[in-house]
Amino acid sequence: MFDQLIENLRRGLVQQRTAPRVNVERVIASLDELLKRDPSESAFMPAEERFSGLPEAERPAARDRIRASIIEQVFPGMRRYRDFLAGELLPKSRAQVGLWSLPGGEACYAALVAHHTGTKRTPQELHDLGLKTLAGIEGEMEGIARAQGAGSAQEYRARLDKSRDQFVKSEAALLQWNRATLSRAQGALQRAFRRVPRTPIETRPIEAWRAPSSPPAFYQPAPADGSRPAIYYVNTLQPETRALYNEEALCFHETVPGHHLQISLAQELDDLPEFRRHTGETAFVEGWALYTERMSDQDLHLYSGPPARFGMLGYQAWRAARLVVDTGMHSLKWDRERALQYLREHATLSPEEAANEIDRYAVHPAQALAYMTGELELFRLREEAEKRAGDRFDLRAFHDAVLAHGAVPLASVERLLREGAERSARRAGR
Repeated sequence: MFDQLIENLRRGLVQQRTAPRVNVERVIASLDELLKRDPSESAFMPAEERFSGLPEAERPAARDRIRASIIEQVFPGMRRYRDFLAGELLPKSRAQVGLWSLPGGEACYAALVAHHTGTKRTPQELHDLGLKTLAGIEGEMEGIARAQGAGSAQEYRARLDKSRDQFVKSEAALLQWNRATLSRAQGALQRAFRRVPRTPIETRPIEAWRAPSSPPAFYQPAPADGSRPAIYYVNTLQPETRALYNEEALCFHETVPGHHLQISLAQELDDLPEFRRHTGETAFVEGWALYTERMSDQDLHLYSGPPARFGMLGYQAWRAARLVVDTGMHSLKWDRERALQYLREHATLSPEEAANEIDRYAVHPAQALAYMTGELELFRLREEAEKRAGDRFDLRAFHDAVLAHGAVPLASVERLLREGAERSARRAGR
């Protein structure tokens, strides 16, 4: 596998298609962290519970075989890959982060925009949408700041960043805080949903080898065979720097009523083919999770107070800013520093988190556009459903209808909601 990766990247070198330098450096650092560990303690060694399906007497031999594979195959492959990246790819990696700087890059980006957003908007139109949406969100943030006695949102954020009660000092404390927040959200789901996931979810720390280049948290769905639960991975690196006023919206986004609820319910739709249950449109999946950040405030009343609501709006601003910086980097020829400065000015992210985000957008073009475009579309569809139903609007029925078919294109969601409303009207007419 590693040899195939190397050959593919060598073809890229011939075609003058290379990764940005900073991303190559990040991968080398992650590989160095992996390779310095003893094979028995590496991330590739399965946890003890994965051997539970074997008779106890066979487990030591199974562990030994896997350990031998790591020593004889995996680690040597990673070393070859690491040496190629450092010796061949890094010297020829590109300084510019945008796709525009690669052969065929503009057409490639246009195709990725269409793929991830499900719209026909141009990069410039999405850039302008980001600027407009961000201005509205920042107005809401200013309102909270003034209500809390601060002169501006920046002043209020600075106050929160100096507040001791917005930080914990240990990994254990940060994990426990997130587990309690998840439990609180699970207890409120019945207010807005008839169906809730059967699949369990656990909260775990992101492994040390990938924490430095990882986002604040992410979700990993449960496998189809049910061999382990879904996992909410929390970045516990330097926990004393991770402001709790940001963490509530993040938890709701990644777990419930966000990714875990939507993805697990899709996996449980046994009447659908597997590709429908386990894959889906980016704008639906990420738009849904971002929609639930706001919905958790206005419908579930989950946020603990003004700081958490300010953090939620800060995360909304972050996703609106993505429309600006992603299109700026890949279409409008922004360099990394300009994109990083813009994100730091308009999102409540730490400097390290902002840098991780920009470097993510560099190697995953247009994916970050799906969040805000998806959220805006879901709220538009909800507003239309409310107008059609009037006093008969049922939020739980609306959510069930949106989630009933898996992560389909949002244009399909609109059609399905309209057809459902027409059927209901015909039944009422009879």
